[in-house]
Amino acid sequence: NETNYTPQIVKNHYTKDFEIFTQDIENNLYLINNSGEQLWMKKIGNSILGNVHQIDMFNNDKLQYIFNTKDSIYAIDRKGNYVAPFPLKSKYSMSVPLALFDYDNNENYRILVPMKNELIMYDKKGRNVSGWEFTSTNSNITSTPEHYQIFNKDYIVISEENGQINLLNRKGQARVSVEKKIYNSKDKSSLIKGNNINDSKLIMKEKNGQMTYLYLNGLTDSMQIQNFDKNTFYKKTNNYTLLVNKSKLIYSSHENQFEYNFKNSKLGQPKVFFHNDSLLVAIQNMSENLIYIFNQNGELYAKPFFGTTDFNIATSNSNQSLNIIAGSNEGILYNYIIN
Repeated sequence: NETNYTPQIVKNHYTKDFEIFTQDIENNLYLINNSGEQLWMKKIGNSILGNVHQIDMFNNDKLQYIFNTKDSIYAIDRKGNYVAPFPLKSKYSMSVPLALFDYDNNENYRILVPMKNELIMYDKKGRNVSGWEFTSTNSNITSTPEHYQIFNKDYIVISEENGQINLLNRKGQARVSVEKKIYNSKDKSSLIKGNNINDSKLIMKEKNGQMTYLYLNGLTDSMQIQNFDKNTFYKKTNNYTLLVNKSKLIYSSHENQFEYNFKNSKLGQPKVFFHNDSLLVAIQNMSENLIYIFNQNGELYAKPFFGTTDFNIATSNSNQSLNIIAGSNEGILYNYIIN
């Protein structure tokens, strides 16, 4: 069947190699190994919101898949079976993908689920976490909650429709109050680490394309950049800056910078990844249904690859090859192998 879902790269806990978890437009789920063999298919009620996460629910080095649809939260094992007590039906309709946090990298997972203006935190066994205090907001939650750890402090970011941004600790208590309204888009924020907390900031893209600095002390500042609109992509890290505006892709780091002009302006969100110690930038030109990969000098790393869905990137354990995974509306999944 046709698919419009971004194929997800998941780990096979036996071989430690990658597999592909995806969904077609009739809401069938598929697990496919990296040789292209379908391991199982399972029909669920609705389409997946956002990404699929993997967690070790039983502390036995076996991984389960966790995600939500508009009405349920699912946990499924590698054989395609539901893991009790999942699926959990939600009280309200969900429009935002759930968040999965592992604060101390010790598999004591927290699943934070926005349902309109309510927030429920579950542990990995699907039980409500009683210590979580931030259970409702004044307006609907508009994007997946984000978690950042910096200077030994946790910051959980909850964005509301009314422009309220909540910066919380891991109990759901306010760290600081943010006075300015920030109408956050669904794009993930970028964290820029400064010399201290007051100097560290999140860069948030607002719905109108405006970029706003939110300092972790609650103060804000606007970034003055011309011609940004709601389709502009901007990501800044401590190592590089990536900008997609209209038909232009611009990359800059301490070592390199390049600009690439596409013939048209329907571009997806770029992905940055490393292969053999080289930084690569991949982006989909949605007018052509082609995925381009550039090295950090702006040279095409390989000829562009076809795919109508968004794509993901996996590295094979067996031969260290790079795999670009994309779906198509003919119901075909493509695995392009780059050595």
